[in-house]
Amino acid sequence: MGGFSDTDGKADGGEGDDNQAGDKGKVTGDPNASGYYGVGGDGSGGNYRLGNRKALNKPKPEYDCNEEGKVVVSISVDQSGRVISAEPGIKGTTNSAQCLLNRAKEAALKTRFNADNKAPAKQIGAIIYNFSLSE
Repeated sequence: MGGFSDTDGKADGGEGDDNQAGDKGKVTGDPNASGYYGVGGDGSGGNYRLGNRKALNKPKPEYDCNEEGKVVVSISVDQSGRVISAEPGIKGTTNSAQCLLNRAKEAALKTRFNADNKAPAKQIGAIIYNFSLSE
């Protein structure tokens, strides 16, 4: 009997803070978020997603490929703000040409975020690079 306690027969509270059964949140939400609510960003952060942390330097990928499309890179960032690993081509990528994946990974590994000693030792986020032949 999903959603019910094994002992009292009443609906258990789900994940969240409203005592209603079921998981809360959005599929696109940040798994590292510290709360259920927020005011949202102003869009100035670009396509750098790492909870409430901001990208301090945003190197553009070298672009020497005859390809275009979007490459999404999963990143792991330490407390000092250094990208310690980058995996290009995750869900949302529209062109997985090896040249684009390599350039996106190189740029992601050079990105720096603000330091946060309250962040997890390895915080997971994403960077989205849009490659266009017309630029």
